[in-house]
Amino acid sequence: MDQNLGITSKLENIFLAMLRIVILVVLSVSLIGAIYLGVTGAINLNATQKVFKQQQQPNISEMAKKFKESLNDRSKDEAPAEDKPKEKTPSKANLLENEILKQIKIISTFLKIYGRDLTDQEKFKEWSKDNAQKWALDPDSESSTLAYAKGQTDFFKAIFEDKNIIDFFKKQDDEYFGQKFSDALSVYPDYFDKQRDEKIKFDAAENEAVIQKKSDAMVKIYISAGLFGVFLLISLVLALVKIERNLRSKIIT
Repeated sequence: MDQNLGITSKLENIFLAMLRIVILVVLSVSLIGAIYLGVTGAINLNATQKVFKQQQQPNISEMAKKFKESLNDRSKDEAPAEDKPKEKTPSKANLLENEILKQIKIISTFLKIYGRDLTDQEKFKEWSKDNAQKWALDPDSESSTLAYAKGQTDFFKAIFEDKNIIDFFKKQDDEYFGQKFSDALSVYPDYFDKQRDEKIKFDAAENEAVIQKKSDAMVKIYISAGLFGVFLLISLVLALVKIERNLRSKIIT
């Protein structure tokens, strides 16, 4: 009888030792998991949207180069006579208007080479001013709108004062001239239009990413709470087992 009790006691001790190891492993994993998921969940819960990094003013030389590359020779038989442009001194105005007057002067000079003229200068002023106030990197900043206008002026200089482009257009028909002249006016604002589109897409993607991160954060926090609950439950079971063993030892002795 004593021998059987001894064997049973040894088996119980072996089982309890194995159970203790398993419980300690589960406790460690659940505690580490609860801490990790809780911390990462709390971090993601405070996720914020990244700010779109706008590019600086465009590279005018590169922009002018691309415009030149878009030109395809459609020569005509005779070129119009070249008229020497008469320069007009721009009137005193604010800095933005001065830049627009410079643009008008550059375009008018270019057109007069081909016997043409900028017929509605007031409309051009309004168009250029609206673009500066709409497409500037920071539309609320006067310095930013002025930087936009100066960039537009520099681009017009780069293409409308380029000898190769001037000679090229002397060989083109009226339809192609009008088409590429219109394209030239659109190149610079189109760059900023593209920037605006990229910002809208970036903000939408970032907003979706933040929502997803916060959703994942809540899942992690719930799992973390569950693991911590498992940790507490197993700790309680382990404590009860320890109490039961101590009581049994006292009864046997």
